[in-house]
Amino acid sequence: MSRFVTQSSQYFVIRAERQAEALAAVKELGKHADVSQGEWYHWVDPGFVDARTLDEALRCWRWEPVHNESGAIVGLNFCGHRLGQERILFETLAPFTECGSFIELKGSKGVTWHWDFENGSCGEKICEPALSEITAPQALKMCQENLEALASKSGTIQVSELAETLRIMREALGARKKIA
Repeated sequence: MSRFVTQSSQYFVIRAERQAEALAAVKELGKHADVSQGEWYHWVDPGFVDARTLDEALRCWRWEPVHNESGAIVGLNFCGHRLGQERILFETLAPFTECGSFIELKGSKGVTWHWDFENGSCGEKICEPALSEITAPQALKMCQENLEALASKSGTIQVSELAETLRIMREALGARKKIA
């Protein structure tokens, strides 16, 4: 199940002279999935394989590039709502990305995804908050988002999915009472 996320911070640079190489690498990802067999990247528009620019390809992956006056990409803004296969995209872009670049997304359950770009590679860190750090209003919001996501699903809802939402609320509220 994918998670709702928002972008919390970023510093991301691909110089103008590296963008054609980066585009070729991203387009190459299209050769690794067989659409006719139902295989594809989560939340990605398959049009990236026909993109003429890196900007077009990034938009297909739900990222809006920001440019400076020299044409360098100096930022990426997340345009989606759910976490997809960013790790695959970022690992592909890493050889063309300036060292020290990073992107951070926060999930509705307080989870943080952080990608660091160093020496041509991309490292991913996933940090989950301790439930004792979640306030009662945050727990309620998380549960509401989870319930809304479950309600929007077609088909049957697994009892385990609902139980997880209730567990988070119960633990967060219990932790809050212990602190008070």
